[in-house]
Amino acid sequence: MDDPVSRLLRRGIEDLEDYVPGRSVPEVQAEFGLDAVEKMASNENPLGPSPLAVEAARNALDGSHLYPDGNAGDLKAALAERFGLRPENFFVGNGADDVLHNLARAFVNEGEECVIPSPSFHPYTTVTRVMGGVPVYSPLRGHSIDFGDVRSRVTDRTKLVFLCNPNNPTGTLFSRTEFEAFLGDLPETVVVVLDEAYADFVEGRRSPRSETYIERKGAWIAGVRTFSKVYGLAGLRVGYGIGRPALIRALHKTKDPFNVSGPALAAARAALGDKAFHRRSLKMVHEGKRRIYAGLKKLGIEYVPTEANFVFLRLGPRASRIVRDLMAGGVIVRPCASFGLPEHIRVTVGPAGQNEKFLTLLEGVLA
Repeated sequence: MDDPVSRLLRRGIEDLEDYVPGRSVPEVQAEFGLDAVEKMASNENPLGPSPLAVEAARNALDGSHLYPDGNAGDLKAALAERFGLRPENFFVGNGADDVLHNLARAFVNEGEECVIPSPSFHPYTTVTRVMGGVPVYSPLRGHSIDFGDVRSRVTDRTKLVFLCNPNNPTGTLFSRTEFEAFLGDLPETVVVVLDEAYADFVEGRRSPRSETYIERKGAWIAGVRTFSKVYGLAGLRVGYGIGRPALIRALHKTKDPFNVSGPALAAARAALGDKAFHRRSLKMVHEGKRRIYAGLKKLGIEYVPTEANFVFLRLGPRASRIVRDLMAGGVIVRPCASFGLPEHIRVTVGPAGQNEKFLTLLEGVLA
């Protein structure tokens, strides 16, 4: 039977695919009757939130009867100081997803195209199609973005090009040299969205950073970052965009008023200054991923070296069964079937005990 509401929907909405989040801890506990479950599926920070952020959020609760600062002035000022830019170069959103939605609202017209490497972060497709845009997919080459192919798909109908660096779900990184060559002859009618959600975890400085390109001539650059990963604030939903003031002004025209709560703004401002927590988070990921590499090599499992806080690996045709067996043993990982990769999974890097539990359980499941 047809759902009567389907006749009322904006064109294309009914055909959108739901975003599939990782399984929750309570859900897995209930299904398998478990007391303890390690969540290694959603690339959250297993160290928890920055302690300074928690304190700031609690203090801000006393002002919950007032609307928050809709301009996020304090956080923008702190970001400007951090990056050596101006507050006018920043847009603060309700998570990085909100920044992506506002970029699409501000720039994508019906029928215009957005080039999206594939597989990559699914919301790029969603925000494109919600605005009546047309996703144009560019397949990865060797799990990495193929800039030659991406460039070949840019036409006079292209409005946005989404580039995730490091890429989700593969964890691969492109270099400054590759990026600058790609930008070389892009027209000024294109906005390059550089999604840097995992940029904090990159070892070394060999990758491009959006803040160094925003004033260049040619295609417009919009950086997108988040407090969800290295700062451990995924539940508070704070992300930000970086760009030329003219681009940022456009996003302010499309954003919801008071789009980020007062406690979330206060927490993000405090987290930005928590250098000790930042260093601790990076140390955990950099050491943890090497331990996971060693364990996977021992088991003969193919994986892709990562510059993010997760590892992308191939389990073969039994992947879905293995994912379920891991959950039954108390470890949640992310199957990659929703990325079009049914033989692969993505596992978040955690502290030593969590990583060991995953590797030990995986060995048992594979035996």
